[in-house]
Amino acid sequence: MTGDQTNQLRGGLGYFTGTPPFVYLSNAFGNSGLSGYASLTCGGNATNQGNNATSTIPPPFNAANIATPPTSCAPFTPAVGPTRPGATTAASSNIATIDPNFRFPQYQKISMGYDHRFPSGLVGSLEGLYTKALSNPFYSNLALAGKQGTDRNGRILYGTLTPTGGTAATVGGRQQVIDVTDVHGDYTYAITGTVQKTFFDNFQGSLAYSYSQTRDVAATTSSTQGSNYRYQRDLSGYLEDRSLTRGKEDMPHRIIATGTWRLKTLTDFSLVYVGNSGAPFDYVYGVGAGSGSGDANADGQSQNDLVYVPKDAHDPNEILFQGFNGVAPGLTAAQAVLESQAQADAFDRYIDRVQCLKKSRGKLLSRNACRNPWQNDVDVSVGQSLKAFGQQNLQLRLDVINFGNLLNKRWGWQNFSDQNNTCGPICSATTLLTQQGNFTTGRTQQTIQGIYAFNKTMKPWNADNAASNYRMQLSMRYSF
Repeated sequence: MTGDQTNQLRGGLGYFTGTPPFVYLSNAFGNSGLSGYASLTCGGNATNQGNNATSTIPPPFNAANIATPPTSCAPFTPAVGPTRPGATTAASSNIATIDPNFRFPQYQKISMGYDHRFPSGLVGSLEGLYTKALSNPFYSNLALAGKQGTDRNGRILYGTLTPTGGTAATVGGRQQVIDVTDVHGDYTYAITGTVQKTFFDNFQGSLAYSYSQTRDVAATTSSTQGSNYRYQRDLSGYLEDRSLTRGKEDMPHRIIATGTWRLKTLTDFSLVYVGNSGAPFDYVYGVGAGSGSGDANADGQSQNDLVYVPKDAHDPNEILFQGFNGVAPGLTAAQAVLESQAQADAFDRYIDRVQCLKKSRGKLLSRNACRNPWQNDVDVSVGQSLKAFGQQNLQLRLDVINFGNLLNKRWGWQNFSDQNNTCGPICSATTLLTQQGNFTTGRTQQTIQGIYAFNKTMKPWNADNAASNYRMQLSMRYSF
């Protein structure tokens, strides 16, 4: 090798488990079914027990009920009003179990890199990283009775579709017995190319591009087994399907450019540009009116069922909007029909605006098929070195994050799909349609249609978030 050309090959292989996620174990201790508290939900209360004939009144808190806990909402005569029967559902608690062969998450990582210095002083690097899951948590509800059929769009049902929503078919008297086990095969790979150079004594810059792919079975991000089971993935097929699909962390393209200029006054001006693909997300059904609403596959969970995209939103054989039959809260029959037609118009236009929906007309969405817009971010820093204490230095530094937004209030916006009160950062779902019930008259389970409401003012992207605003940070650093 000469002084002008340097080559370096580097690589590594390792097994990483990270911090042991003991929460997978603690859920079973807190939800054993043998300790803790059973739940009993009664809709009535002291203020409505005398004037709401549909209320289910909680049992009185007394010594007798403490000694022998009740298993239904108590029928009793309140101080004012008639006697009303209580609920007949027995009290029960959810259970968390652990597969005897469960292992903590474990990953294998392989990395390799190559550096080369060109005669011009340009340094190029090529790096690759491959990560494969040897074990990852996966949650199942052992209380479900299994597949009960399919709906009109081919979605697998795990219960019964009712006029208000869906009711899961269970065995054993409990609604949820959440078991955690292992899956494997999840993988991520990334290839990064970088060039950097010091062009002259007071200026240097770099440019990097990464291409990556992420595929997984599920993504667990919560501390409770219930949320992990509900939000580990959105789907329309088998709950136990272990197929790999696009992961919520998938980011195919990423560009990073940096530049630093140092003046003779020891003032540094730095600029960092980061551009990357938007994160994937899903469109799901939201909870509206009625028990079990938003549960399209009747598995007892809402806000995690991928939507069916109609070929034509105006076709009542494809989709029904609230008011199609002349019935809608606060509207006359004529107004209700007009409102349903207006929602169909708005929904059809919305589908044409979002590429993943437009491409999926006439079928169920696939997991993480949609993607947020490309994101751009420019950060600027100004640092002034202040010599002090002999050879030691103090530096006064001002960092401006999202510099574009400082220059213009419309610049630097970070657009994301509005989640519409779904599950926040623990999932990647956006409510597209709110279920108002099911049209069941004269229908079988395979022909029942959902009745939905669509927000006519809904926009595909929303920049109303902290990342869209510029931020400034002033700091003092002492180097020694």
